[in-house]
Amino acid sequence: MTPEEKEKKRIEDEKTNARAKEMLSSYIVKHKWLMFFGFLTNLAGMVGEFVSPLFIGWVVDAITEADF
Repeated sequence: MTPEEKEKKRIEDEKTNARAKEMLSSYIVKHKWLMFFGFLTNLAGMVGEFVSPLFIGWVVDAITEADF
């Protein structure tokens, strides 16, 4: 590529990046509460994935000890 073509591509890429950032930031601002609750419920789901085997273990331990 010639220096002129490189400069033209750099300017075009900067414009494209600026437009992409504008689109993403407007989406985030518009849907910030939905994203917040989505992250919150995702976190709760991940905690549940780790806690459910713990509860199953407690139940199995209680059954083997005959401590109903």
